[in-house]
Amino acid sequence: MVVYSLAVIVAILVPTLLLVLGYQRHRQLVEQYLPHLSYLTAAILVGMGAWFILVH
Repeated sequence: MVVYSLAVIVAILVPTLLLVLGYQRHRQLVEQYLPHLSYLTAAILVGMGAWFILVH
C-alpha cells in the first residue's frame, strides 16, 4: 500500500512540477494568450460535458 501511495504522489507531483517549469520557461508566450485561456477552458469543459451526456 505504501508503494501505491508513493506512486500516486509521484504521478501528481511530476506533471505539476513540469508544468511549473514549462510556464517559467515560456512565460511571455503564455501571457500573450492569457486573455483567451478562459474561453479555451470553457470550451474544454463544455466538450467534456457533452461527451459525458452523449456516452452515458
